[in-house]
Amino acid sequence: MGIFVGINILQTLIAMSVFSLRYKEQAVRFIVSDAKGRPFSVDFVAQTGFNTGFKYLFWQATRSSLPVVENAEKRYKIGVVKYL
Repeated sequence: MGIFVGINILQTLIAMSVFSLRYKEQAVRFIVSDAKGRPFSVDFVAQTGFNTGFKYLFWQATRSSLPVVENAEKRYKIGVVKYL
């Protein structure tokens, strides 16, 4: 039992999931940096009802909510695949 718990704790500490905060922050920083202050839009491709947290991270990075920009110079898509 102790070995099982130890292995699982170790795996949890070193796991790098695509859902991790580090990857999300990295994606947000890239998009904000790449847009260089110009209007941009972000589409999220995710399972219906799946809250990804990206909207908050964009608000945190830009201090404004993500506007819906029809004629944006830059368009980004973030795909979030939920798996079991």
